[in-house]
Amino acid sequence: MQLNGRANYKTFNDFYQEHYDSKVDLLSHPELLNDDKAIGIISGLWYFKNRVLSSVDIIDDKTSVEAVTKKVNGFTNGLSERQRLYNKAQIDIQCHKD
Repeated sequence: MQLNGRANYKTFNDFYQEHYDSKVDLLSHPELLNDDKAIGIISGLWYFKNRVLSSVDIIDDKTSVEAVTKKVNGFTNGLSERQRLYNKAQIDIQCHKD
């Protein structure tokens, strides 16, 4: 996941400064989202919680990759690759039902 738009950067930057490091300025240094793995992971989780989970009733094991993709991107470009990665992740972290 990645942040798009100045409003998302600003809102996440405020969150990150309040909860993690008040000296980090992602508006001046947006490359930190790519260069610092911890910041990148936190931003992805923050985005998912605030922009995806907050906009759907429930996400469970019946929720499709397509439904989540539409919540994140508003469209389904790259859906087949996302589905492939999702399927691989289920196997790799053994969270699939046998």
